[in-house]
Amino acid sequence: MGASEVGETGESRGPVLAGSVDGPAVLARDISGGVHFSQPPPVPLEVPLPGPVFGDRDAERADLERHLVQRTERPRQVRVSVVHGPPGAGKTELSRRWAADTRDSFPGGQLHVDYADLHAYRPIGGDVAEALRECLRATGVEDAHLPGELHALAKLFRTRTSSRPVLVVLDSVTHPAQVRPFLPGAEGSAVLVAGRRLEELSDLDDAHAVQLTPLDAAHGLLLFAAWSGDPDVAEREPEAAAAVVAACAGLPLALRIAGRKHHKQRRRRQLAELAAELADERRRLAALTVRTTHGEHALSAAFALAYEGLTAEEARLYRLLGLYPGKSADVGTVVCLSGADPETAEDLLYALEDAALVEEGADGRFRFHELVGLHARECAEQEESAAEREAVLERCVDYYMTGAAFADLAIFGERLRIGGDAAHRAGAANPFHGANARRAALAWLRAERSDALAVLQAAARHGGMHRQVWQLAESLTALYLNTRYVGDWLAACRLGATAAAADDRPDAEARLRALLSRPLCDTGELAEARSALDAALNCAARTENLLLRASVQEFDGRYWDLVDAQRAISSYERALELNEEAGDPRGTAIARFFLGGALASSGQREHALAELETAEESFRRLGDDRMAARALASEAAVHDALDAPEAALAAYRQAAEELRACEAHHYEAGVLRALARHEDRAGESAAARDLRLRALALYEESGSPLAEEVREELDPGADGEPAGGRAAVAEG
Repeated sequence: MGASEVGETGESRGPVLAGSVDGPAVLARDISGGVHFSQPPPVPLEVPLPGPVFGDRDAERADLERHLVQRTERPRQVRVSVVHGPPGAGKTELSRRWAADTRDSFPGGQLHVDYADLHAYRPIGGDVAEALRECLRATGVEDAHLPGELHALAKLFRTRTSSRPVLVVLDSVTHPAQVRPFLPGAEGSAVLVAGRRLEELSDLDDAHAVQLTPLDAAHGLLLFAAWSGDPDVAEREPEAAAAVVAACAGLPLALRIAGRKHHKQRRRRQLAELAAELADERRRLAALTVRTTHGEHALSAAFALAYEGLTAEEARLYRLLGLYPGKSADVGTVVCLSGADPETAEDLLYALEDAALVEEGADGRFRFHELVGLHARECAEQEESAAEREAVLERCVDYYMTGAAFADLAIFGERLRIGGDAAHRAGAANPFHGANARRAALAWLRAERSDALAVLQAAARHGGMHRQVWQLAESLTALYLNTRYVGDWLAACRLGATAAAADDRPDAEARLRALLSRPLCDTGELAEARSALDAALNCAARTENLLLRASVQEFDGRYWDLVDAQRAISSYERALELNEEAGDPRGTAIARFFLGGALASSGQREHALAELETAEESFRRLGDDRMAARALASEAAVHDALDAPEAALAAYRQAAEELRACEAHHYEAGVLRALARHEDRAGESAAARDLRLRALALYEESGSPLAEEVREELDPGADGEPAGGRAAVAEG
């Protein structure tokens, strides 16, 4: 402080402040009593700094920037973004990284709350009040001035953050009530939430959601290499590095732990040893643990935190889904697993989604992240009794047996079946009825295809469910006969035939080995197809079932269609005799249909056309539109061979339309190829290409090996002629 200034009268005017002053200053004439000087509180910068390594989240960071900083619509309002994703996806790291990048955008500072660190984690009101007190202390409020009640704390927080924009970062959030009291008072402030998805915030508070999905393999490899401190690992040990990254399934926390573990062990262990350890699903979570001087870091701890926040009902469903052999679930699956009513089942599924433990796909089915699913299974094995674990598989098998049996009935009506008891049991409700029953049944089988096969495989591994395995395998062929899925068909029929043999059911074994021959023929595995048919013929001969013996003869003819037309004719004629002896009009029509195709292949075209027309008429009388359309397509091929292009073209077009209406897409694709050849002859190359592209899409959707033939037709060989000259209308 400068010296006192003296006026003209000689009277002192008081002190004068001159020069530069650091710190607090007081300019006063008279001072009495105690004088206290206090510094203003520093600008809080509480958000922890991010780690040294960060995965690829450029798109998500840019999304946060647009919403929280650059937003032009209502630019000065307080904005909220919620970063959500499965445990270990990097929500915390992203929020810290973004906060570090944007300090200059929030001159009022950055406040931080991690609910996982608060001791008063329950009830919700307690942890929010304590978190507010911590933030208010950071803004300079002394404990003596902190209100006791939550609403008063929130009001004071808005006041203390009203002068300059503030960023509030809230981590491990599980409920909207943990967010709303932290909306700052200053315009331009932002709240960044890492935790659950919190739909209520989106609906009521205009919160913006940013979902973190697993990293792709390339970015996962970069992150693993960075954390391991071994940037050349991918070049030096490419197979092992790729296997480790694949086992981490794109989860940044898993990649971080695996990287640090490799860093610690690489002097004494090859990376291939870590890859082998992670390859075992039952050891994987335990292997994703690393001990450092700062303690133990385990991936399962992140999952456990989310699991502990579930209600008892939600936690039970989480465990049951961990035992479920399939990879996706819907409300029907949850009803089967838990016994809940459909409304409760749906609520439970969405509760698990809110906790980021499952994710709903575009198909409306819910899926675990691969590593979360392993944790759910571990929880089930620890907490569910052996009897309950056994019962879960039994319920799953029963669910798919019943659904597939009803679907088979809706698709094929009263076709030959050895099993199918599940569709006739007392109290079983048929979900497929009315005018659209067939369409609904096919849609259900397509949606459940992978999960039904997974349940079938689990039942086969069980060893005590032979009857259920072969019955489910037989019912699932209702899907495969319509849409192929050759790989699934092979797997299901092999398991079913083995189970039928173990169950001492030669009739079921004959049926399933005959059905197995079809995908084997499709994939060119003719030796195995012949072996399967020989076994089927032997098993069928041990039964008195005429329809079964006729059916096996038909499949035998299908094999000979590819090898010897005359032997095919003999097999079909024997099938026709057996069906007529059994008095079965549909079996008779089917045998006649296949006989017509074999006659056409042997050059007996007029005879073939007569048999095919008779078969078509029988199918239409029986109301079997799918088989009638197939017969019509085969008639069209014979008209082509008889040099009657107009009759052929009309029949092909009608057959394509009818097969499309029946959703018999495999056969529709064959007719589209035949129509493309007609367009080729007419010089309409663009129309022909369009037809082949449509056929290709149908084959690819069902995994048919015929897709490769169509690709060759779309890319002609050196002679300029499309590949695949033989009409494909009788495929399947």
